[in-house]
Amino acid sequence: MAKGGYKGSSPARETSPEEYSGVWDIVEQYGEQKAGSWPFQTDDCAPKSLRFDEGSVSSLAKTFASAGNRRVFTWNFWVKLATLSENNIAVVGSGSPNSIRFNTDGTLQIKACGGNLTTSAKFRDFSAWYAITVSVNSTATVASDRIKLFINGKDFTSTLTGTTATLNGEADWNTAATHYIGKQEHNNSNMLDGLLSEVTFIDGQALSCEEFGFFDGHGIWQPKRFTGDYSSGPVYSNLGKFNTGNS
Repeated sequence: MAKGGYKGSSPARETSPEEYSGVWDIVEQYGEQKAGSWPFQTDDCAPKSLRFDEGSVSSLAKTFASAGNRRVFTWNFWVKLATLSENNIAVVGSGSPNSIRFNTDGTLQIKACGGNLTTSAKFRDFSAWYAITVSVNSTATVASDRIKLFINGKDFTSTLTGTTATLNGEADWNTAATHYIGKQEHNNSNMLDGLLSEVTFIDGQALSCEEFGFFDGHGIWQPKRFTGDYSSGPVYSNLGKFNTGNS
């Protein structure tokens, strides 16, 4: 049934399989996507991204007025790398700051709550988007449960090596401090070179990647709008809630 049984010129965009009310004709879907007329709701996960250019020293920054939960929180974002430099995604703190970043060998490194973990897997495909969810709960009694990592809908926690988070350790993230997207703390070093989209920070909850995406009928991980509780801390950003950093 064409357009899944919808009537009218602007049917709602589906954001997860359980919301499907019918099936789009694949030829019609391809044609509308190619023409740029695939329908999207204005408050949905539009396919937009920001280009972070290392040479142009581009980054974002936001200073929170008050602290939230520093032991339990979730980061989620989509990233597409352009180089294998030290690509910082999210950073807060000085000295040895809390951070999520790609190293020059393509491994992903996470520093939070006294932990310093790196994947054994390497991510070096410049044509690929990586959907990354970092779920932190330093109150967990099992050490391996304190920092969990999901990439493109799959659990990569077992690939992490290094120092696990300290029990009840507190992160620099979610403090009343400046949080940076795309660079290291206050100086212009280790800049992100690539595309970034759908940045989401959830205060007080350690969530799985399924809250932010789903596998489509072809087994490809797709984004969906987060519909859960943002708690009372810093909330959702499709890169519009952060101010452009000038430092």
